[in-house]
Amino acid sequence: VADRFGTVTPNYANDNGPNSWADGVDAGTAPDPWTEAGDDGVATSGDAQVVIGPGGGELRLGNGGGGGAPSLSRPLDMSEYSTGFGIVRFDYRVSANTDLDTDQITIECSGTGAAPYTTLGTIDWLDGDVNPNPSGAAAFDLPVGCRTASHSLQCRVSAGFTGGGGAEYFFADDVEVRAVGTRTVSAEDDFASGNFTGGSGWTGAWSLVGTPAVVGNAARLDGATDAATRVANLAGSPRPVLAVLSFNQTASVAPDDLEDDDVLVVEASAGGAGGTCATLAAFVNDNPASNFRSFDLTPYLSNQTAIRFRVANALEAGEYFQVDNVQIITGSQTSVVKDNVPGGGND
Repeated sequence: VADRFGTVTPNYANDNGPNSWADGVDAGTAPDPWTEAGDDGVATSGDAQVVIGPGGGELRLGNGGGGGAPSLSRPLDMSEYSTGFGIVRFDYRVSANTDLDTDQITIECSGTGAAPYTTLGTIDWLDGDVNPNPSGAAAFDLPVGCRTASHSLQCRVSAGFTGGGGAEYFFADDVEVRAVGTRTVSAEDDFASGNFTGGSGWTGAWSLVGTPAVVGNAARLDGATDAATRVANLAGSPRPVLAVLSFNQTASVAPDDLEDDDVLVVEASAGGAGGTCATLAAFVNDNPASNFRSFDLTPYLSNQTAIRFRVANALEAGEYFQVDNVQIITGSQTSVVKDNVPGGGND
């Protein structure tokens, strides 16, 4: 299913995927729209709304109205994939004035269509004024307990976005829930080996630039040009059609806390360690309480998918970024009848 928010008139009822959102709440037969809580309940005004710009429609969330942190939820039936693999992915960006850590968006799901919700991830690493990449494509693995006939997806302002220093907004677009029949942990490394050759599913060891080190079962990058790259074959049989890269990311703290010019870049390539890399995310002066990160790796599926963690600006003595629990999960289609992956790669 999908919602691209790309209509002339803002609304919460777009149904843009090969399958439809569920008709789970109201008495009608059309798919249920997004439902607001903590706001005015309409798509054209308030802290939660759909805005139409030159590039089309986007969902916009803020909390400047002071009426309570808004949330949006929408039902869908995922019972067919209760034993398969499902993800939610979306494009995101933030406005200027958005603050690192204090402005937070939480993505959640429920298997009952109501509270309690399970947290999939929190986006809290973006500073709209200094981050060189305040946009990207997030993706989260949907747990088995949420993949039911009464599944509900929720996005909410969990902290901040009050606009104290000027308007602060989170934008989302191209929201998609994708599902296939088989889930595989294709590659992983928790650095418990104490070196850069451990883990499983990779074609070789981490390729290092500079002086990265494994410290406390995590990869530490603390040099001026430190980088760590690793390659996995994500073109096996059955052929993967979905991929998610996740990891935990932390950084040094006082008295060696980072500044606004300290940047860790995460990149991916379908062309191996020497291929042209695209930026998945950039972390600036970043050590928030929520350190789980998860991104859509699907566009880079190949027999030599490379991921890279790279320090973009020189760190001072004692400063560092750390990465741990690196994992690539892939999904493969096991049925020739249908899949739920829009736009190519269908079996």
